[in-house]
Amino acid sequence: MPAPSPSPYIVPIQLGIVQAFLLRGKRPILVDTGTPDGAKAIVQALLKAGIEPADLDLILLTHGHYDHAGNAAALLRMSSATLAVGLGDGALVRKSETPSYRAGNWLGRLFLLLRRVVDVGTENHEPAQPHWYIAGELDLHPYGIPGRVIPTPGHTPGSLSILLETGEAIVGDLIGGLPIPQLPGRPLFIHDEAAWRESLRRVLAARPRLIYPSHGGPFTFQRVARTFPWAAPA
Repeated sequence: MPAPSPSPYIVPIQLGIVQAFLLRGKRPILVDTGTPDGAKAIVQALLKAGIEPADLDLILLTHGHYDHAGNAAALLRMSSATLAVGLGDGALVRKSETPSYRAGNWLGRLFLLLRRVVDVGTENHEPAQPHWYIAGELDLHPYGIPGRVIPTPGHTPGSLSILLETGEAIVGDLIGGLPIPQLPGRPLFIHDEAAWRESLRRVLAARPRLIYPSHGGPFTFQRVARTFPWAAPA
């Protein structure tokens, strides 16, 4: 079976082991901002896509960890964009709260062991002040993008995902692509196991043909459903 074609609305922006996404529409949206000191790479990717940083209308964070919020403050200074984050993750973005990591797989456990003895940079990003705390669904049609943002807590309390009517989903760290980018798996960290399971069921219930995680991927619906059969719709 040939791989599904990408959406005309989604432009992945590779930033090392993490990726951000440009959502093309009459009001462009940047989804996530990568690890600290990556603003220049994001700007270059935006310009390549024909978007000036000043033209960004919304910066949407799938969650508040440093590898997603790392350049939010810098990009806000370059634009008049609104910064939006899930209601439960605002303190992480503002850095008024230290992240509480709970391992979701073996790589997460290894990370937490290393974190005890070395600085892995998880709190080194510049704090940013969100303008908007998303508690429910957000319709993206006013931005010229056929889709919606939905709450998908579990990895963090305020995690968000994006479902497009063209059949794609951007899911942040709801699904992991580490250490093998081609294989979907559990995320490195899961704050709430029950909430994570319910969120994965909710995303798969929409049957997105192509699923974009923040690390690795993208994955087809069929590949993710085989990995997590308990979450797949009947």
